[in-house]
Amino acid sequence: MNVIFKRIFVGLQVEGSRVQSTYGLLFGFSGEKKEVEGAVDLLVILGGTSIRCRFVIVDAPNGYNIIFGRPLINYFKAVPSSYHQCLKYCRGMPKSGSGEIPRPLGNTT
Repeated sequence: MNVIFKRIFVGLQVEGSRVQSTYGLLFGFSGEKKEVEGAVDLLVILGGTSIRCRFVIVDAPNGYNIIFGRPLINYFKAVPSSYHQCLKYCRGMPKSGSGEIPRPLGNTT
């Protein structure tokens, strides 16, 4: 599940008509729960690759702008770093047997 926090979503100034009514609860690691306020499909672009994904909107204080779910992280072949609190992504895959690792192109938070 991809999550976008309400303060970030409001800042994007996305048309309100694009928000779809969705019901549900998200549970935090310490057991707190937050109600989902809706869902929206947004275009995500990383390293020249793009995909349209669904994000649930949650009104909760958080140090992050968004949270990518595992399917989206895997789609971009990204490596999440909890230490750096960012994603590193690479263009291309290593050539078979070369032992070369693709150079990271950048970070996004």
